[in-house]
Amino acid sequence: MIKLVFNFQREPMNFVIKNKEIFYSDRRWGNWIRCVPPPENFLKAVTMSRNRIKKEYMTMFKFTEEEIKEYNESKDENALAELIKRDAKSKGCIFIKQFTDIEESDNQKGVIT
Repeated sequence: MIKLVFNFQREPMNFVIKNKEIFYSDRRWGNWIRCVPPPENFLKAVTMSRNRIKKEYMTMFKFTEEEIKEYNESKDENALAELIKRDAKSKGCIFIKQFTDIEESDNQKGVIT
């Protein structure tokens, strides 16, 4: 399992890669949200957050067919981490740190799929 930490508009963003699935969380969002493969109810969760979650995240997590194909064709978690770093940089995020081989904690178990 790999954890990536980014900064977007002075807000920390966390990504966890586990078994070729990518999960997202930040300080305002308590649970982890699955980003890839794309969740069915993510847009609804952002809408129902009553502006706790910024609307920019709705556009940030919309993927094109090419991006989904790249994620599906990646070989392992390290390749996914490099794709996330590249995509986050193109969308204005600043890379902070990468943690590798972390164990699943209690707060990562509350996943919204």
